[in-house]
Amino acid sequence: MARTRRMKVSGEEAYYHVVSRTVGGEFYLGDVEKERLLQVIRSYGRLYFVEILGFCLMSNHFHLVVKTRSCVDVTDAEIVERVSFHYGLDPEVVRGKDLAALRQKLCDLSEFVRAVKLDFSRWYNRKNRRRGYFWGDRFKSVLLEGGVALAQCLAYIELNPVRTGIVDRPEAYRWNSLSFRLAGQGDFLSWNGMDMGDVRRYCAMVYQVGKGGRLDSTGREQGRIRGDAREPVSLWRHKVRFFTDGLVLGSKAFVLDAYERFSGCIHKKERRAHRAAGVEGVFSLRRLTAAA
Repeated sequence: MARTRRMKVSGEEAYYHVVSRTVGGEFYLGDVEKERLLQVIRSYGRLYFVEILGFCLMSNHFHLVVKTRSCVDVTDAEIVERVSFHYGLDPEVVRGKDLAALRQKLCDLSEFVRAVKLDFSRWYNRKNRRRGYFWGDRFKSVLLEGGVALAQCLAYIELNPVRTGIVDRPEAYRWNSLSFRLAGQGDFLSWNGMDMGDVRRYCAMVYQVGKGGRLDSTGREQGRIRGDAREPVSLWRHKVRFFTDGLVLGSKAFVLDAYERFSGCIHKKERRAHRAAGVEGVFSLRRLTAAA
């Protein structure tokens, strides 16, 4: 069976949920490895034109929610600055390179994920005197619409350690973006793509925060998370397939537009937006059951 081509937007900004697993699902990632993986993600986030909106690092896989920039908006000066800083090169040396090719590479989601995975796997294999593949099959990605679908997906990945029974509350888990934001360590994280209404919705999905609660720019309600009856919403306590396998997730119009945009990649005869069960106003390109 031919694999589905990745839905990647060209020439404009886009949001994605990325998931990648270790080979064989082995539990290779302890605290030391997760710290290193996060360092690698942050480092390449400064090199590539990819903003990190959210992450969750588990023992055998990781989740990222990212925004990629449009190549059209990237200047030569930005490329020179980022490449020279990352590799420790003289800016004049970088200016002599093919900046057009670098622009395409540094705005490409697949190139970013490939760089992260390759850098980390080389470190891990050296550290453990190991050979062979560290990561399993190619990473999965879902194209997200900004706003509601983006907020929903962020909430979903924050609750991963709750779903697996590691913690009762997501901020108690060290290796997700929520704990970093609440600890004041989320300077490398972006809210780009969500207004305060979306941030409020995100917090409501994670903690069932009342709509009247006041949030600051980090997503905290009135400066802190209170302990009163804030349990994660029940749907996100289970694996929800459309967040990882839906290919495209957003409003009905957004999904229908994807059929036209990616007509060469989609082999389905049916051109429908499938309602994402349990999530109001969100549709998926694939018809999937809510949980698996």
